[in-house]
Amino acid sequence: MNAQNRRDSTQLPVFARSFSDSTFDRMQSLISREHQKSIDKYREGRIALRQRQIIQASVKTAQDAKAAMHSGIDTAAITRELHRGRENLEVIKDGIFIHEGIPQTSRNLAVSNSLAIELYNRISSLHAKVDAYLARLDGYRDKLDSLGTDSAVYSFPRDSLKMLSYFHQLLSTSKTISPLDTALNQHIQHLETYTAKIEILQNDVRLIVDDLEKLQKENTRNLFNKEAPDLWNKPLHKRPFKEIAWFSLAKTTTALKYYIEENAGKIAILICLVLLDALMLYILKKRMREEGQLTTDDYKGQLVIRYPLLSAIVLIFSIFQFIFINPPILFDCCLWLVAMISLTLILRGYISAFWLRFCWIILTFYLLAVTADIILQASRTERWYLLIISLAGAIYGISLLSGKHAAALKEVRTKYFVLFMVFCETVAFFFNIAGRYNLSKALFMAGFFGLVIALLFLWTIRLSNEALALSSRVYRLSSKKLFYINFEKIGDRVPSFFYFLMVIGWLVQVGRNFYAFRQLTDPVNQFLDDPVTVGSYSFTIKGILIFIVILLGAMILSRVISFFTDEPEALAATDPNAKPRATIGSWMLLVRIVVISGGLFLAFAAAGIPLDRLTIIFGALSVGIGLGLQGLVNNLVSGLIIAFEKPVNVGDLIEIKGMTGTMKSIGFRSSIITLKDGSSLVIPNGDLLGQHMVNWSMNRNLRRLEVTVGVAYGTDLDNAKAILQGILEADTRILKNPSYRVLNTAFNTSSVDFVLLFWANDFALSFQIKSDVINQVHRAFHEAGIVIPFPQTDLHLRTYPKDLFTQNHSDEKAD
Repeated sequence: MNAQNRRDSTQLPVFARSFSDSTFDRMQSLISREHQKSIDKYREGRIALRQRQIIQASVKTAQDAKAAMHSGIDTAAITRELHRGRENLEVIKDGIFIHEGIPQTSRNLAVSNSLAIELYNRISSLHAKVDAYLARLDGYRDKLDSLGTDSAVYSFPRDSLKMLSYFHQLLSTSKTISPLDTALNQHIQHLETYTAKIEILQNDVRLIVDDLEKLQKENTRNLFNKEAPDLWNKPLHKRPFKEIAWFSLAKTTTALKYYIEENAGKIAILICLVLLDALMLYILKKRMREEGQLTTDDYKGQLVIRYPLLSAIVLIFSIFQFIFINPPILFDCCLWLVAMISLTLILRGYISAFWLRFCWIILTFYLLAVTADIILQASRTERWYLLIISLAGAIYGISLLSGKHAAALKEVRTKYFVLFMVFCETVAFFFNIAGRYNLSKALFMAGFFGLVIALLFLWTIRLSNEALALSSRVYRLSSKKLFYINFEKIGDRVPSFFYFLMVIGWLVQVGRNFYAFRQLTDPVNQFLDDPVTVGSYSFTIKGILIFIVILLGAMILSRVISFFTDEPEALAATDPNAKPRATIGSWMLLVRIVVISGGLFLAFAAAGIPLDRLTIIFGALSVGIGLGLQGLVNNLVSGLIIAFEKPVNVGDLIEIKGMTGTMKSIGFRSSIITLKDGSSLVIPNGDLLGQHMVNWSMNRNLRRLEVTVGVAYGTDLDNAKAILQGILEADTRILKNPSYRVLNTAFNTSSVDFVLLFWANDFALSFQIKSDVINQVHRAFHEAGIVIPFPQTDLHLRTYPKDLFTQNHSDEKAD
């Protein structure tokens, strides 16, 4: 038994080990299979998810491509633009490369070059637009191709049902995408043919521009050479003048149309400036009429406000014409024509009849010169036309200089430019005869154009000076702050700096008639346009100048708006009964913030400076604030709080630090209060909010007054009270609601006191009302026999017997 037990005990571990190994292998195999199943299931799930994403992305991309093709570029418009460009290219060539005349005229080359540049810019813009659209469509096609080549698309599920479902999804997606993909490819190919046509036209125009540049340089070098036969000799080239006139008109008007389309924004700005300036001049005229300072008989010193709109046209067109870069001469001619007609209408009745007739005659000569300027090809007819007009202009100018009417000339500097016209027209006359056509015509145009431009500039300076002087009279304190010119000292004299700017502008405008002027200015423009690199940042001098000019313009505009919306002090002085009223000046701080902020962002955008550079500026400002600008920032923030919360408005009557005054203006950092004594208190905005300020205007501009009066003892108090109530009742300046009150207050040492409590309807008149009430009380009590006592002391003297005094003295001595 023991042996059997020992045998069983030795065999049991072997059996157990055999059983354990078999079970472990099966379990490990089972686990491995389950693990592989899990991996395959996860992989199939990820593939299925990727397949759904690809299908959705493909459908969405196809739909986006369909929407892009539906709302894309109008190919019919491209065709029309290309056809129009080809026609205009033929117009450019006319008179230069085809139907070439003798000589090659500077005006034809200049107008053709301007038109070619505008055409090239338009074609380039169209090319860029089509390229951007093609790049967008290529992006859709590339995305569809990349999605179609994804390996997940071609991984089919092992399950037959899932594989069948996926196959149906692919088939449905293919039916949706395939037509769109085909249409997309066709659309791209179609646009690529247009791109090729655009590039061909662009290259043709570019070659024309280069050829025109070479011809202009060659023409400038030969400017003093003889280009045509003498006027009495037979012409070398004949072309009907009517044909020349038609092609010249077509070329100049096309160039003008192109330029207007490209600069529509600037033209809109010019019109807005005219309207704004006219409004300011109208406000100035209205306030001068209110003050009784307007002289409508001769408008001496006030000519600028005679016709505000016409004056605005002269001022704005003359000053802001320089915002148009390289305009066609016809565009400038239109501006000068409108401005000159406006100036002549303004001067009607102000200058003598002789000099008014001079303006109309010069305007007629100017129109004749513009007509000649439109003719772009030389002809014998035009040469005779130039000869007659130049001779007539020279003779008329000489008669002006030698006549007796020069003493009546309002603007004496006009005679210098009349002399310039006489010189140009005389030289042009002889050069025309001698066959120097281009030089003759350039001088012909410069003479008449120069005189008209000079007249506009001279009167622009005079009208501007009048506007500033009149403004300084109406806005006494604001004018010095805005313009920094003391007109009380200079009187009617115009600052010399204005004439210096006028001469520079006149030289620029007259110089545009000569291609040599452009050769001088092109290196300057190239220097301004060349990029300058400092570290990792690139900029241009022109961009910096544009940034400074726009920012300064925004600051000046904000001040001008504030200047003309301010309340004139003279008007308040002449009308003491006028109640303070809130005007646009109450919102002026917000308006100025909007103008300056808009100007700042516009300056960054116009100068090509990335707006993310503002973060650098804000970072520097934060450092400055931490280092010592807390007070400045406090005042700026306080100004914004005042502007939004409106605890005080411009024109309010306030009391601060025991001083009473009217709120004159609310600025960025400080505000100005006009005190009762006429002085101006400049107080930081932070102190204005931090002090205990009393705003009398906030409570309907009312003020309660108190008058104390005493009557003698023995007076009929009821009668005295009735008299006091009658005085208050009769005064219309004293409010009846809230009602006045008459009360007995005390038995004084020599009187019974009354107190009168009443409300004045205007804070500004409160002290006058109180004074009038006191006068009326004194008069009424005197007429009623009521005594108003005053403090007094009675001194009583008593006499004693002489012996009594002697006896008292003896007693004191004995003691």
